[in-house]
Amino acid sequence: MDSDANLPLKPEKPLETDCCGNGCVPCVFDIYESEVKIWEKECERILQGQEEPDEQGPLLLEEAYRKFEIASVDEDIPNVFIFRFKIPNSKTLGLAHGQHVIIRCIDEHGQPITRQYSPITIDSQGHFEILIKVYDYGKMSRSIRQWKVGTQVEMRGPFNGILYKRNSYERLYLICMGTGITPFVALISSILADEADEVRIRLIFGCSTANEILLKKHLNQWNGFWNFSVTFAINSTENSQNDLYGFEIYTGKISKDLLDGEIVAEGNYKVFVCGSSNFTQDISKILKEMSVPTENIVNF
Repeated sequence: MDSDANLPLKPEKPLETDCCGNGCVPCVFDIYESEVKIWEKECERILQGQEEPDEQGPLLLEEAYRKFEIASVDEDIPNVFIFRFKIPNSKTLGLAHGQHVIIRCIDEHGQPITRQYSPITIDSQGHFEILIKVYDYGKMSRSIRQWKVGTQVEMRGPFNGILYKRNSYERLYLICMGTGITPFVALISSILADEADEVRIRLIFGCSTANEILLKKHLNQWNGFWNFSVTFAINSTENSQNDLYGFEIYTGKISKDLLDGEIVAEGNYKVFVCGSSNFTQDISKILKEMSVPTENIVNF
């Protein structure tokens, strides 16, 4: 079908090694199958000479892409950017905590590329924000580096999310590495903005160096609340340009030694973990060694 020059290229099938084997929902192969269905519908529309449908109804759809315009681009740290997207008519995105969207770009060869990202603001009127790290190499990063104010970006979703109700737990432990903090940002902000919610949040945030701490402005603001605290697990604090005064620092990777002193594995609590597949596997293994029940652990 995609042999016609006027038709978009068929999505590229993931390699077997692209699947982490952790039972992610959706899996990369689930995403591929849904992308193929979307591609087939788009090809059929083009062959029938139909125009793109008006974007009426919900702001986001799981099985169709919507376009959102970039309103601003701010660099958080080198190579990590916060993209603010416009929402028409001062609406809110209406996502649940921790939900993510799929973003589609088209590379220089016309090949579609998709990646999953969690918005860090979900209830602001007229806009939402997504934090994205771009790499020196990588198909998606090459496209994202071209984004600027006014760029229209295709998204669909939402998917997954964190089921949370006010005072659901006594303690909430959030363990992450690098950009793994993004699914937690909206949850933390929402809880701290609710004076009636008395859950205690403990963030354990792993970074290779102190200069790689993300969202420092958010962290400074959160650190002023009685029910929020954070420990940074940092491999190296040398040549740090970040002011870490008032924060707890652990030198080294997130380990059993650190978590033994952080997590009280009793009472009503939950542990959320987000990072690379290897990171979540390693942390889950440590938590089980600490006798944290499986039902108390949620991996992203």
